[in-house]
Amino acid sequence: MSGAPEWDAVVVGGGPAGSATAARLARLGHRVLLLDRAEFPRRKPCGECVNPAGVEALRALGVLAAVEAAGPARLEGWRIRARGDAGFEGGFPPGRAGMGIPRATLDA
Repeated sequence: MSGAPEWDAVVVGGGPAGSATAARLARLGHRVLLLDRAEFPRRKPCGECVNPAGVEALRALGVLAAVEAAGPARLEGWRIRARGDAGFEGGFPPGRAGMGIPRATLDA
């Protein structure tokens, strides 16, 4: 074993948050190892909806154009329903939209 570390940072988890963290560290000049036990892209029943702040994060990462090229649905707000009449509905601020995109597409 040499005295110098091979990596400056190890990020565990290759989903959106882990990938964004690894990309940011790499852009700052760090040697980054990104680990995940899953194979990507993967089917996962979460992460299908990206709120407006998430859209801005994708823009800051420089990947928004690629995500938009995949044809996500434009979301103007949320509507969540449970059994019976229970639920929640709310719109995003004017001029700010989210997107709906399959997680496997977002992971790719």
